[in-house]
Amino acid sequence: MASNILVAGGSRHIGYYASLRFLGTRLFPSNKHISLTQTLIIFTISDVGATVTFLLRSTAVFDADEAIQKYVQTGHVRLVKGDALVIEDVRNAWAEASKDKPVDLLLFTIGFSTYISTRRGVPL
Repeated sequence: MASNILVAGGSRHIGYYASLRFLGTRLFPSNKHISLTQTLIIFTISDVGATVTFLLRSTAVFDADEAIQKYVQTGHVRLVKGDALVIEDVRNAWAEASKDKPVDLLLFTIGFSTYISTRRGVPL
């Protein structure tokens, strides 16, 4: 099972929630009705207690996030500032993630955004 994970695109949505599950956070009460997507998140990611390294354009995105901050304080989460579209930033994140042990999994959930489309010269 994956125990050392590098995450690009994990500041929101599915990447964020998948990362919390890898860290061991229970996302939904057992008596609450949940959707199929949420069920897949709960039951397909059985490995918990992992170390997660986030590659983020802004590490401040998690400053007020209590769920992530508790793992930052215990060393289970590392925040690396960088852009997943810049090769040197990706190399730096990979080096940080693999400094103690090899990376088992790269979780890449970067979606389309205005930022990405304007960086790549794609008209909106």
